[in-house]
Amino acid sequence: MPNNASLPNLATVDAGNRMYSDDPRDSRLSALAGQVYASSLFRFLAAGTFGFFTDAAFVYAFVYLLGLHYVVGRLLSFSIAVGVTLLLNRAWTFRIVRDRPVSRSIVYVVAQILGGAVNIAVYAASASAVPILKSWLIIPLALGSGFGLLVTYSMSRYVAFRPTNI
Repeated sequence: MPNNASLPNLATVDAGNRMYSDDPRDSRLSALAGQVYASSLFRFLAAGTFGFFTDAAFVYAFVYLLGLHYVVGRLLSFSIAVGVTLLLNRAWTFRIVRDRPVSRSIVYVVAQILGGAVNIAVYAASASAVPILKSWLIIPLALGSGFGLLVTYSMSRYVAFRPTNI
Protein backbone atom coordinates (compact mmCIF):
# COMPACT_ATOMS: atom_id res chain seq x y z
CA MET A 1 0.00 0.00 0.00
CA PRO A 2 1.50 3.37 -1.03
CA ASN A 3 2.25 6.01 1.54
CA ASN A 4 -0.07 8.96 0.73
CA ALA A 5 1.83 11.24 3.11
CA SER A 6 4.48 11.77 0.42
CA LEU A 7 1.90 13.05 -2.11
CA PRO A 8 1.31 16.81 -2.29
CA ASN A 9 -1.97 18.08 -0.92
CA LEU A 10 -3.61 19.26 -4.15
CA ALA A 11 -7.19 19.45 -2.94
CA THR A 12 -9.23 19.52 0.19
CA VAL A 13 -12.83 18.47 0.67
CA ASP A 14 -15.23 20.48 2.81
CA ALA A 15 -18.18 19.20 4.85
CA GLY A 16 -20.45 19.50 1.81
CA ASN A 17 -18.16 17.18 -0.19
CA ARG A 18 -17.04 20.05 -2.43
CA MET A 19 -13.44 19.85 -3.52
CA TYR A 20 -11.15 22.87 -3.38
CA SER A 21 -7.77 22.91 -5.02
CA ASP A 22 -4.60 24.47 -3.66
CA ASP A 23 -3.37 25.02 -7.22
CA PRO A 24 -4.00 28.64 -8.37
CA ARG A 25 -4.34 27.45 -11.97
CA ASP A 26 -7.51 25.58 -10.98
CA SER A 27 -9.17 28.76 -9.75
CA ARG A 28 -8.36 30.52 -13.04
CA LEU A 29 -9.81 27.59 -14.99
CA SER A 30 -12.87 27.62 -12.78
CA ALA A 31 -13.31 31.36 -13.32
CA LEU A 32 -12.95 30.92 -17.08
CA ALA A 33 -15.49 28.09 -17.08
CA GLY A 34 -17.87 30.32 -15.12
CA GLN A 35 -17.44 33.13 -17.65
CA VAL A 36 -18.07 30.77 -20.56
CA TYR A 37 -21.20 29.42 -18.90
CA ALA A 38 -22.38 32.92 -18.07
CA SER A 39 -21.81 34.22 -21.58
CA SER A 40 -24.81 34.80 -23.78
CA LEU A 41 -23.12 32.94 -26.65
CA PHE A 42 -22.85 29.75 -24.57
CA ARG A 43 -26.49 30.00 -23.52
CA PHE A 44 -27.53 30.84 -27.10
CA LEU A 45 -25.66 27.76 -28.36
CA ALA A 46 -27.28 25.58 -25.67
CA ALA A 47 -30.75 26.87 -26.57
CA GLY A 48 -29.88 26.47 -30.24
CA THR A 49 -28.77 22.89 -29.66
CA PHE A 50 -32.13 22.14 -28.10
CA GLY A 51 -33.77 23.89 -31.05
CA PHE A 52 -31.62 21.87 -33.46
CA PHE A 53 -32.80 18.58 -31.96
CA THR A 54 -36.39 19.83 -32.02
CA ASP A 55 -35.92 20.80 -35.67
CA ALA A 56 -34.32 17.45 -36.51
CA ALA A 57 -37.03 15.41 -34.79
CA PHE A 58 -39.80 17.25 -36.58
CA VAL A 59 -38.14 17.29 -40.02
CA TYR A 60 -37.63 13.53 -39.82
CA ALA A 61 -41.24 13.04 -38.68
CA PHE A 62 -42.64 15.27 -41.41
CA VAL A 63 -40.50 13.81 -44.21
CA TYR A 64 -40.24 10.13 -43.29
CA LEU A 65 -43.46 9.54 -41.34
CA LEU A 66 -45.85 11.92 -43.07
CA GLY A 67 -44.19 11.82 -46.51
CA LEU A 68 -43.86 15.58 -46.96
CA HIS A 69 -41.31 17.04 -49.38
CA TYR A 70 -37.99 17.61 -47.61
CA VAL A 71 -38.19 21.40 -48.03
CA VAL A 72 -41.82 21.62 -46.85
CA GLY A 73 -40.99 19.40 -43.88
CA ARG A 74 -38.06 21.64 -43.05
CA LEU A 75 -40.11 24.83 -43.22
CA LEU A 76 -42.59 23.36 -40.75
CA SER A 77 -39.94 21.93 -38.42
CA PHE A 78 -38.02 25.21 -38.51
CA SER A 79 -41.12 27.14 -37.44
CA ILE A 80 -41.55 24.89 -34.42
CA ALA A 81 -37.86 25.19 -33.51
CA VAL A 82 -38.04 29.02 -33.69
CA GLY A 83 -40.87 29.00 -31.16
CA VAL A 84 -38.90 26.74 -28.83
CA THR A 85 -35.72 28.83 -29.05
CA LEU A 86 -37.65 32.08 -28.60
CA LEU A 87 -38.96 30.82 -25.27
CA LEU A 88 -35.54 29.55 -24.17
CA ASN A 89 -33.60 32.62 -25.26
CA ARG A 90 -36.07 35.07 -23.76
CA ALA A 91 -36.20 33.20 -20.45
CA TRP A 92 -32.53 32.17 -20.13
CA THR A 93 -30.04 33.55 -22.64
CA PHE A 94 -31.09 37.18 -22.60
CA ARG A 95 -33.04 37.10 -19.33
CA ILE A 96 -31.65 40.41 -18.14
CA VAL A 97 -33.58 42.21 -20.89
CA ARG A 98 -37.20 42.26 -19.69
CA ASP A 99 -38.69 45.41 -21.23
CA ARG A 100 -40.93 45.40 -24.34
CA PRO A 101 -41.39 41.59 -24.57
CA VAL A 102 -43.79 41.76 -27.53
CA SER A 103 -41.69 44.06 -29.71
CA ARG A 104 -38.51 42.19 -28.79
CA SER A 105 -40.20 38.89 -29.69
CA ILE A 106 -41.21 40.31 -33.07
CA VAL A 107 -37.64 41.47 -33.76
CA TYR A 108 -36.37 38.05 -32.61
CA VAL A 109 -38.72 36.27 -35.02
CA VAL A 110 -37.59 38.57 -37.87
CA ALA A 111 -33.95 37.77 -36.98
CA GLN A 112 -34.79 34.07 -36.99
CA ILE A 113 -36.51 34.41 -40.37
CA LEU A 114 -33.39 36.07 -41.82
CA GLY A 115 -31.14 33.44 -40.25
CA GLY A 116 -33.65 30.80 -41.27
CA ALA A 117 -33.51 31.94 -44.88
CA VAL A 118 -29.75 31.41 -44.80
CA ASN A 119 -30.22 28.14 -42.90
CA ILE A 120 -32.82 26.71 -45.27
CA ALA A 121 -31.00 27.93 -48.39
CA VAL A 122 -27.84 26.10 -47.31
CA TYR A 123 -29.92 23.04 -46.33
CA ALA A 124 -31.76 22.91 -49.67
CA ALA A 125 -28.68 23.72 -51.75
CA SER A 126 -26.56 21.04 -50.10
CA ALA A 127 -29.33 18.41 -50.34
CA SER A 128 -29.90 19.31 -54.01
CA ALA A 129 -26.22 19.47 -54.92
CA VAL A 130 -25.39 16.14 -53.27
CA PRO A 131 -28.40 13.85 -53.78
CA ILE A 132 -27.18 11.21 -51.29
CA LEU A 133 -27.68 13.81 -48.55
CA LYS A 134 -31.45 13.48 -49.03
CA SER A 135 -31.01 10.15 -47.25
CA TRP A 136 -28.89 11.80 -44.55
CA LEU A 137 -30.82 15.01 -43.86
CA ILE A 138 -28.94 15.56 -40.61
CA ILE A 139 -25.88 16.69 -42.61
CA PRO A 140 -27.58 19.47 -44.61
CA LEU A 141 -29.52 20.34 -41.45
CA ALA A 142 -26.25 20.82 -39.54
CA LEU A 143 -24.68 22.83 -42.37
CA GLY A 144 -27.69 25.11 -42.60
CA SER A 145 -27.84 25.52 -38.84
CA GLY A 146 -24.18 26.53 -38.65
CA PHE A 147 -24.51 29.24 -41.27
CA GLY A 148 -27.83 30.42 -39.86
CA LEU A 149 -26.28 30.67 -36.39
CA LEU A 150 -23.98 33.45 -37.54
CA VAL A 151 -26.95 35.57 -38.54
CA THR A 152 -29.32 34.69 -35.71
CA TYR A 153 -26.89 35.21 -32.84
CA SER A 154 -25.71 38.55 -34.17
CA MET A 155 -29.25 39.77 -34.70
CA SER A 156 -30.49 38.39 -31.37
CA ARG A 157 -27.61 39.72 -29.29
CA TYR A 158 -27.15 43.10 -30.90
CA VAL A 159 -30.68 43.96 -32.09
CA ALA A 160 -33.54 41.94 -30.56
CA PHE A 161 -32.19 41.65 -27.00
CA ARG A 162 -29.88 44.66 -26.89
CA PRO A 163 -30.17 46.19 -23.41
CA THR A 164 -31.73 49.61 -23.39
CA ASN A 165 -29.84 52.46 -21.73
CA ILE A 166 -31.37 53.70 -18.52
